[in-house]
Amino acid sequence: MSRRWCKKYFIVHLLLIYFLLSLWPISVFAISTSDQPKIDLFCPDISIKEALLTAAFQADVEIVFFEDLSGKVNIRKDGVTFEKALDLILKNTDVSWYLIDGVYYIGTPPVGSSAYIKISSPEKYPLNYINSKELYKLLPQYAGNLILDAPYSVILS
Repeated sequence: MSRRWCKKYFIVHLLLIYFLLSLWPISVFAISTSDQPKIDLFCPDISIKEALLTAAFQADVEIVFFEDLSGKVNIRKDGVTFEKALDLILKNTDVSWYLIDGVYYIGTPPVGSSAYIKISSPEKYPLNYINSKELYKLLPQYAGNLILDAPYSVILS
C-alpha cells in the first residue's frame, strides 16, 4: 500500500464519520408530533379562552394570553396534540399562537410593547451610509420596531 492511498483512505473515512455524526443530533433531538402528549379535546359550547385553558391543563403546558378572546367553540376530538388543539380552537379566528421557551403565547400584542419584543426575533443591522438617529427621523412610523443600538447600528424587531 502506498502512502498516498492510505492518506485518501483516511480522509474518506474521516468524512464518512463526520457525515454520520452530523446526522446524529437530528435523529436524537428532533421532537415529532408523535412524541408530544395526546389530549382528548371536549369543548361543548364553551368560550375560546376556557377551551384553551382546559386543553393546556390536560397537556400540562403553560399559556399566556396577549389579548382578550371572544366567541365560543364546540369541539370534540380525541387523541390530538396540544398544538393541533390550539389550531382547532383558534381556527375561525384571527388569533395566532407562538411557542417560546416552552410557553405558549396566545394572540399578538401591540407592536413596540415589551410583550411584542418577547415574541419577535430582533436582528441587529449595521448601517453604512446613514447613522441611526437620521434613520429614526426618516422612519417614525416604525419607531416601535426600530431600536437605536449604536451610532451606526439599529435593532429591528
